[in-house]
Amino acid sequence: MSGIDSFNKPKPPSIPLQMDARVKNVWKIGLADEFGKRLADIVAKEDSFKQLNLMKSSDPFFNLNSKLSKSDYSAMKTSASIKATRQISNFQKLLDFMPRAKLAFLDQTGDKYNNELVKSANYTDYRFALNSAFWNPKKVLFKESKNKNKVKTDKFGLFFDEDGHPSDEFGIMEPTPDNYLLDDVYGQTNEELYGETYEKGFFAAQGNTWSHNLNLYHGAASWNPFKKEGGDYDVFESSDALKPLNERFASPLEAIGNMDSSVWESSNTWLQKIQEMKRIGKTGNLTKFENVHNKEDMDNDLNWEGAADPYKDNGDIKTFDINANFYTLGMSEIWRTFGEEEAFSFLLLGYESKKRGISAYKDIIGRVYDLPNQYGTEEAQLSKVDGVVENSKQWWEEIGQHLNNKAMMIPFGSLPAMASSVSKMMDTWNEWGESDITGAAAPISQNMDFKDKMIGDYLSHIDTNLISKKLKGLGVMDTDELNGIGGLSGSEWKSTLVEHGYLTGNGTIGSSFSFLDPNFRFSVGKPVSAEKIVFDKLKVAANGAFGIESLDRSTVGGENRKNMKLQGPDGQKFRLEEILDFVNMGSTSIEKYETARYAYNVAFDIFESMTGIDLESKGGNGRVQGTKTGNQFEVKVYPKASWTEWNLEKERIVQDASLIPPEGSGEEVPAEAYKYNAGWEDKEAQPLFTTFGSEEEAQTFLNNIRSFIAALEPVVGGFDPTNAGGPGHAADTYEGGVYNRTNLRVLIDNAGSIESTEFITSEHDLYRLQVDFLPHYNNEGVMEDPENDYTGIRGFDRFFSTGGESWGKQINTYIQQKAAFGIGKEVFEIGTMNSMSRLNWRKKKDTWYDEKDEFDRIKREEKRAASKIKGRLKRAEKLSAKKAKQSRIRIENASKKSANKRKAEQAKSKSRKK
Repeated sequence: MSGIDSFNKPKPPSIPLQMDARVKNVWKIGLADEFGKRLADIVAKEDSFKQLNLMKSSDPFFNLNSKLSKSDYSAMKTSASIKATRQISNFQKLLDFMPRAKLAFLDQTGDKYNNELVKSANYTDYRFALNSAFWNPKKVLFKESKNKNKVKTDKFGLFFDEDGHPSDEFGIMEPTPDNYLLDDVYGQTNEELYGETYEKGFFAAQGNTWSHNLNLYHGAASWNPFKKEGGDYDVFESSDALKPLNERFASPLEAIGNMDSSVWESSNTWLQKIQEMKRIGKTGNLTKFENVHNKEDMDNDLNWEGAADPYKDNGDIKTFDINANFYTLGMSEIWRTFGEEEAFSFLLLGYESKKRGISAYKDIIGRVYDLPNQYGTEEAQLSKVDGVVENSKQWWEEIGQHLNNKAMMIPFGSLPAMASSVSKMMDTWNEWGESDITGAAAPISQNMDFKDKMIGDYLSHIDTNLISKKLKGLGVMDTDELNGIGGLSGSEWKSTLVEHGYLTGNGTIGSSFSFLDPNFRFSVGKPVSAEKIVFDKLKVAANGAFGIESLDRSTVGGENRKNMKLQGPDGQKFRLEEILDFVNMGSTSIEKYETARYAYNVAFDIFESMTGIDLESKGGNGRVQGTKTGNQFEVKVYPKASWTEWNLEKERIVQDASLIPPEGSGEEVPAEAYKYNAGWEDKEAQPLFTTFGSEEEAQTFLNNIRSFIAALEPVVGGFDPTNAGGPGHAADTYEGGVYNRTNLRVLIDNAGSIESTEFITSEHDLYRLQVDFLPHYNNEGVMEDPENDYTGIRGFDRFFSTGGESWGKQINTYIQQKAAFGIGKEVFEIGTMNSMSRLNWRKKKDTWYDEKDEFDRIKREEKRAASKIKGRLKRAEKLSAKKAKQSRIRIENASKKSANKRKAEQAKSKSRKK
């Protein structure tokens, strides 16, 4: 007998333990509380990564080796996480130009496999709940169907004609080749209707969508990509590596701050007020937009506070805010109520959002100018293709493959296919339809009221509040600045200047100070050196920061140049300070745009001349380039100019004819034979080199040029024409120092880029400025000159083309496959673990049952043996009892017999006695 009383081994569960194979769509920054403490260490270790060349490992998942410690590896992953978070923040700002209903298609699928709470009572499918997208204030983009068997709900929406303009009808329509659902605007697909006939929009809308703790609806006024209820929102606000995105420009628009340091703060304050602005009336002409999931949200604005979060993988996030973005605010026509500063803030920060989003694309693909285009040799194009592909691979090797969790790859996998649609929507703000387009179905981009309002108010604001105060000559001299010059006080100089008519009693420039007259002589009877300083200061006061003549220290024969004018590429001549008057000049938005762009191009040509940075260069730090002589600094300011200068040998006069040898004699003419008269001489079409008093003075002038460029770019770049209905997309410039007819040039930089975990600013050693074109959705109908490499608009359409075997498809495929591979690897690993778990469970289960069967068998045998023994004992007991009984009976019988015998003998004896 075994002695086993019971089987105590625990029974395996009825089903195997399994991990959810769905990717948890939550963006994890990682090591959040260590950012501030470890940033310098992480940056230092980044350098060691590059030195060891570990980032370019052939192993796609970075095979660790003895050269890399665990702390190094952790720092590397943290670095990748920081950089990717900055990128996704910038990418999401581009999405602020998209309808919120479309953004929902990027985020939701309506099924549980996307971690959606589809069975929850408060589950909301925002693809249809956000139907008030304000394409037109009188219409909606999605409608419920009365016959849901006829057309699926995800096919409802706005239809467009073959030119991309919305039709007059909304809702259910029968698609035809001439009237089809524009899938890449709202996320639906026509593939089953037309196959390859029309462009198909792809959105990663099945299984894995946008990371769920990121907020696609964060609104125009927010730079934070996270939902407020999640912990990473606060990390983004406070981290040294991320918070600059909330506190300053992350683009060359930062130069506007040279004119007013409060621009960033004040503009963000205004934009927040605009986002929260209440609609005029509860209904009016605007589609009703009620938060049906929070009845307390009754403030009648375009935002939803406390909307129900539809995901179960978000931890504590139960609600989030759906705020108005640039698209919503534009389509709601709230802009009609803007004052000038509101329009300025709206346009400025909208354009900053575009600049950031485009810069994030540039981090991966490079400059738009470097992208392959329709011009050039096949060899040159292939070279550009290779360059762009290498950029994408480098991004993957340095960032993509090292992210903390693969859910962070999901947005990047969607971005390439989204870009064409994003660029189209951005260009709806650029299109210049005809001025009489006022139809109910016309998009805002073709509403000239919008352009008239935005362009006019913006330019008026910067003219009055920035340019006039900072760059224009105010015509007033503060004589306190003259105190100590030549040993005189400021009041003594004022009295002297007023006496000569150079100043008035109230300090304004007097009529006698006609310094632009070549014959004008400034003299007040003081030491020449002191007069020179005072003269220069008077010129700046009269002429402003752009007065080249006020700043030029070069002399010929001891005289300054006069009547200095720039000669534009169109032949027009003007003093530099006159371009300041081009701002807000004109009666229509087209005229204002054209004059502003002319002034912008002049300033841009000056920037290129002074820095050597142009389209063909690799960029630089934006410092002025020139020649230093003593304290003075000479720099090329403009390719062509005219002026009048003093020539000591302007006129040659014969002084002694007898000294002149016969013609043809070959003898030299003695200098004494002639004398020279000095005089003013005109110079035409000459490069303009200016001598500044110091390199710092030259840099200050360049900084003012940068400020002017930055102030104008939101208008000239924000409304850059992409069709034939406007002022034209190419213009005369001196690009590269020679005449060219180019697309609009813009300055780009690497502020906040992925080149460093540290936040690169204009003060950083790695800071770099470049010149580029703006990306556009290509419109070949506006090609002006196919022989000119600059006149064709080039942009995202060619890079992100997904048709055929285009080079753009290579990039799409590369990034998307890498993302899918990273996500799929995690799913595969989980699946493998689940498979092993099932095998282990089955093995344990089989072993348990086998051992249980053996235990039961032994117990049965023991029971049978015990039963046999018990039977034998029982039989023995019965036999013993039987024998005892028989013995007792025999004894009883013998006793009875003996008793009977005694009785018989007694009776016999008794009988004898008788």
